[in-house]
Amino acid sequence: MAGVRPGVRALMACGLAGYVRLRYRVVFENAPVLAGPLVVAANHQSDAEVLVLPLYLYRHRRGRAPLVVSATQRLFEPGFLASRLPPYLARLWGSRPLAGLLYAAGVWPVENEPYRRSFASVAAEVRARWGDLVASAVFAPDALAAVFGPGAEQLRLSALIGPEAARPAQAVVPWRAIREPYRQALQDATRPRITAQLTALAEALQQGAILLLTPEGHVTETGRMRPWGRAFGQLVAAAGGRWLAAGVSVDPFYAGPVTVWIRFGEPDPDRPPEDVVRGLRPFTPSQLLARWAEAEGRVAWSEAEAVAAVRRQLAEGAADGAVGPLRRNPEEAVRRTLGRLVARGVLARAGSRYERTGRVRDARLAGAANLWTYLAAQAEETLAVRLRDHEDTATGREPSRPPAGRPPA
Repeated sequence: MAGVRPGVRALMACGLAGYVRLRYRVVFENAPVLAGPLVVAANHQSDAEVLVLPLYLYRHRRGRAPLVVSATQRLFEPGFLASRLPPYLARLWGSRPLAGLLYAAGVWPVENEPYRRSFASVAAEVRARWGDLVASAVFAPDALAAVFGPGAEQLRLSALIGPEAARPAQAVVPWRAIREPYRQALQDATRPRITAQLTALAEALQQGAILLLTPEGHVTETGRMRPWGRAFGQLVAAAGGRWLAAGVSVDPFYAGPVTVWIRFGEPDPDRPPEDVVRGLRPFTPSQLLARWAEAEGRVAWSEAEAVAAVRRQLAEGAADGAVGPLRRNPEEAVRRTLGRLVARGVLARAGSRYERTGRVRDARLAGAANLWTYLAAQAEETLAVRLRDHEDTATGREPSRPPAGRPPA
């Protein structure tokens, strides 16, 4: 961010805003004004958090507080786009470096998965330090053949980070498949790199920055939040103890484009920070439908049964955490969601009933291995925290509260 002209940052923010408006429908349940130094910590359900939240933070800063977005080291390495683009575009753009663009946008790297690296990631670092070696000098031949096919041991490292191999080279390489002395050298370089990255983020906070983190480090594949890294506490300390929670729910099965609901909340010193974020995540119609269907083993139901099931969950404790449409008109919210699930091929109509089709994945929720169990687990985890909040209130303890801002949508 330092040294980047304000006009460049503003232009990139406008470009991001245009993309977000086309891809997402974003609803903020409250909207505080932010001042640095501050750490904003969000759950990591999809790529939406790191696209939507930076735009909000940039527009709602107080004064000219610098904005830094922490992202995985993998994003700065060759070929990252290859795993995010269709095959016909991956060859053209998949190997394009992103580091310069990301730094200009205020995105800084953190090594969050040192032992979960792609072939391209390892090849790029080894090539930079030891030259363009033959791939079999660095990787076990059987590991190369499994990903790149026969004859891969004759490839040079440059081929693994080029456009032809951009997509397969994003496969995670087993750590044991990296030959010595390169494996030990990569391991020895990891800790100093992480220390330098965290030091840079801490210094930015001490100078008054607003830092966006997704402390899980990786998109959840189950719907439940992953454990937070220890770096979160270090960075909050650098911010003078100031942090703000952002609970995010992404629902691709409501009307229109992918809908992202975001609710902010202040930290609670008597609660683990992960629970503060878990409890803030808004309940969406598809989450409550999935929770009911999974709990009862339902494969078919009528609209009336689905509405009744959602209403029961709202009455059991989900009402105050539900998104606006569920609070205002549960029947209409469920009806829209059922229609969208049919349109996406997840449900099928059979007369007056809806039946599961067996499809359990959806491109709009790419991180979910099984969207039914994923959505159900997220709702279950959030509800458990909210019920504890209700119990604490009943016994005289104040639960964490959202910060001042505009009223919920």
